[in-house]
Amino acid sequence: MSASKLDIAPSRSALLFAVATVAMIVVSYVIVILLAVACAYLPYLLMTNVARENLQLLVLFVGGVVIAGAMLWSLVPKRVKFAAPGLLLDSASQPRLFSEINAIAAALNESMPSEVYMIGEVNALVAERGGS
Repeated sequence: MSASKLDIAPSRSALLFAVATVAMIVVSYVIVILLAVACAYLPYLLMTNVARENLQLLVLFVGGVVIAGAMLWSLVPKRVKFAAPGLLLDSASQPRLFSEINAIAAALNESMPSEVYMIGEVNALVAERGGS
């Protein structure tokens, strides 16, 4: 496969979609944080402005704090251990496959994948993962 067939020109719309995606993620985090604050603060405000304390307000406040905690906990990224999806291949045993992967990576101006696995499907996937 020649490099000219795989040349992909950068697109302004792709950049726009990337910026919009990041903005939507930031806005959603801000909204969840504001909702969590409201869940805890509004019952507290109601409790402090009522002349006499009652059990219903205390239950409302505790429930609001629990819900706020759950909302904030859901924002924390969870660590997922990596499980190999199949048989790990190396370039010494599969030189033609790795030369094709290298040609595709070079045509797309991407780095060569550090690991290549054989799976039981007719499919291809490239994924970046962080952590351990």
